[in-house]
Amino acid sequence: MNKRTNSKWYFIMTVCVLICFISTLLCSCTENGGDAENAGQNKNAPTESVSVSSQTAPADENDGNDDGGLYDTKPVSDAYLSGDSSGLDDFQLAVLEAAKEVISTEITPEMTDYEKELAIHDHMILNISYDDKMLGFFETHDENSVNPYGALINGKAICSGYTSTFQMFMDMLEIPCMSVQAADISGEEHAWNIVQIGGGWYYVDVTWDDPIPESDNTLIRHKYFNVSDSYMSVKHEWEGEDYPRSSTLLDSYIAHNLHKISELGEIPQIMSEQLDRQSENVYFEFDDSLGIVLDEEDGIDSYHAAKDLGEDLDEVLSSAAKENGLDKVRCQRIEYGGRMILAVYMIKN
Repeated sequence: MNKRTNSKWYFIMTVCVLICFISTLLCSCTENGGDAENAGQNKNAPTESVSVSSQTAPADENDGNDDGGLYDTKPVSDAYLSGDSSGLDDFQLAVLEAAKEVISTEITPEMTDYEKELAIHDHMILNISYDDKMLGFFETHDENSVNPYGALINGKAICSGYTSTFQMFMDMLEIPCMSVQAADISGEEHAWNIVQIGGGWYYVDVTWDDPIPESDNTLIRHKYFNVSDSYMSVKHEWEGEDYPRSSTLLDSYIAHNLHKISELGEIPQIMSEQLDRQSENVYFEFDDSLGIVLDEEDGIDSYHAAKDLGEDLDEVLSSAAKENGLDKVRCQRIEYGGRMILAVYMIKN
């Protein structure tokens, strides 16, 4: 080949390598979408019961365990509930002690199951980081990022680590829970949980609630905390007949953080209180007298400008953002329980 031909082939090979590298960055068990909040809940699907013990549905592959399944946390949770840890090895004992420390710090007897679940979710978001080796060219990860040891002791996990750790905590707290090992809509292998609170089933993806990259100012995301199966299916794929479906909204994150607004002046205080809880999202339902029209639902990853909903609302949100040191505020119109509400996302970088 002459020099021109060599240069041409070198250019082609360079482009191919770059394309492969970018594709790899986009393919992991992290979320590939935007920051939109919980939308579109299904009220009419049937529900079914499940025992308290750990459950993992079959799957073709796993993102790190040699046996093709999620790490079995049942020996650890059983030891916690029975008070007998004599059957555990050193590895399991280390996990048990770390989990006991989290429970003693985060959980109190008077908490409801919802409050216990939320406390565990939020603790995991604040104390575990996604193993960013999975975002590299070769998609590697630390050996224990697939299990609770990596999550609780090393502070790193990938989706199987987040999922098995959440499952273990729910079993320890005797909250019915299942683990799902399937895929996201791109076909990339992924895992998440389904939890039963107050008789209703809700879907939880702790991995996708943990932002990348993280910073000291990052607020806790609840985009995939206690959502319906219909919402989850927008960006997750699984065999639906193997899992319970959602039948209620009562313990969704929206239900616990929805505020009816009769005066716009109420909004800044509510936002401030939500920030005190380190949560980035809050929901508003406006009284008709305010004249704020939410006439159509936004997509799962799209937002609506507050100024298009009224100058007064835009001014209140902008002022509240400035007072609370926010970098920006995003709005999203959501259909919830047959009525339109506004989700507000408070962003700190």
